[in-house]
Amino acid sequence: MRCFLIFVCVCLFTLTACSPSAEALVSPPEAAWIEARADLPAEVPIYRPTWLPERFAEPELVDVQAEGDYAPSYTIHYASTEDGHLVFILGIGVGALGNAPRPETQTPVMVLGTEGILSTNTENVPQQGVSWQEGNLSYWIRVMSDALTEEELLQVVASLEPVE
Repeated sequence: MRCFLIFVCVCLFTLTACSPSAEALVSPPEAAWIEARADLPAEVPIYRPTWLPERFAEPELVDVQAEGDYAPSYTIHYASTEDGHLVFILGIGVGALGNAPRPETQTPVMVLGTEGILSTNTENVPQQGVSWQEGNLSYWIRVMSDALTEEELLQVVASLEPVE
């Protein structure tokens, strides 16, 4: 009987600790990611978050280029209900919140098994982002304003998965 009670307590604790919070698990790729995947060659990796805070709305595909001087590239934008922006960029991106100021801090982080850089800047409008290289492709995740804490940004990075 004692073992059974311990088992029940452990199960209840596990369920309580894993209960849903104000965070949204992003399931199948949204239309913006599906369109970007359809427009770019299959050999170009596309990474989307599988976790975002609930305050971020459906993403918008701002731009995708399969051919041309700046191809391949895409810009996918999420708006926050708290007046912030989260942008996923391959290449130079278009309409990606303007040019980023020189970062005040740069910290190495791991992104999909490769070394990336976490950059922060609090001058004028708070900005932060994570960038990394994969072969000759450059990826960025940019946050404008206080839309995301550093911890949340790193959780978004940890949740990245390829769009097939």
